[in-house]
Amino acid sequence: MRPNDLQFLAAFVRDRTGIVLDESKQYLLEARLTPLLREAGLADIAALCERLRAPGAMALKSKVVDAMTTNETSFYRDGAPFELLRTEVLPELVNRRSAGRRLAIWSAACSSGQEPYTLAMILRDSFPHIGGWDVSITATDVSEAMVERCQKGLFSEYELSRGLTAEQRDRHFHRTKDGGWQAREELRRMVKVRTLNLLQPLPTEFRFDLVLIRNVLIYFDESTKEAILRRVRGVLAPDGYLMLGTAETPRGDAFVRATSSRTMLYRPAA
Repeated sequence: MRPNDLQFLAAFVRDRTGIVLDESKQYLLEARLTPLLREAGLADIAALCERLRAPGAMALKSKVVDAMTTNETSFYRDGAPFELLRTEVLPELVNRRSAGRRLAIWSAACSSGQEPYTLAMILRDSFPHIGGWDVSITATDVSEAMVERCQKGLFSEYELSRGLTAEQRDRHFHRTKDGGWQAREELRRMVKVRTLNLLQPLPTEFRFDLVLIRNVLIYFDESTKEAILRRVRGVLAPDGYLMLGTAETPRGDAFVRATSSRTMLYRPAA
C-alpha cells in the first residue's frame, strides 16, 4: 500500500467513525478491504482510494465504513456486566421509574444486535411485572449493514451458541426457513434500531435511564472520547447509569464511578 493511500484511508475512516489507525494497522486495512475490492471489481487499494476521492460513490463509502467497523460481539458478552444489570442496576431503575412506568435504554455501537437483544431477554425474564410499561431499547450503530441485521433480529446457530443456552434460545427465538434463528416478535418490538454516528450531535429526542457504550471508546483518541461522553451525559437522566467496557474508564469530568465493586459502571457527575 502506498504511503499516501494509507494516509488517505486512515483519515477517511477517522472522519467517519472516529477509529484511529496508524501505520501499524496497514495489515488491518488490507485484510478488511480486500474482499471489498473483489466485490467492487477494483484492482487494488490505489483504485479504491481513487474511487473514494471522486464525488459520489456513497454506497462504496458506506461499505468501507462497514468493513472497517469492528463487529465482534456475543450474547451476554463478558457475563459479569449483565449480571450486575440484572441484580442491581435494573431493579433500582425499575423501582425509581415505577410512577411513570417508563424505562429507556440505549445500546450504542450495537453491531449485529446481541447486546440489545440480551437486554430485552433480561427484562422479559427477570422483570415480567413491567410488561405494561413503556419500555424501549434504542440500538444504534454507524454501520448500515449492522443496523439492517439488528432490525431483523436474525442470527445463526453459531451466534446463538455464543452466550445462550438451548433453553434460552428456544424461549426467545424461532427457527427460520433457511435454518437460522430470529428473535421472537415480543423482543423485536422492544428494540428500536437506527443508524447513528457517535461523532455527530445526538438526536434531540434522546433521553435515557441507562446507556451502554461498551468496548467502543478504546478505538478513539482522547479528545474524541471526551466529546462523546459529554454528549452521552447530555441525554442521560441525572440518576441514570452509564456502562462502559471492562477495560474502559470515562475521560473528562462528565461521569463519576457508581457505588459498585465493578468499575465499568458510572453516574453522571453532579
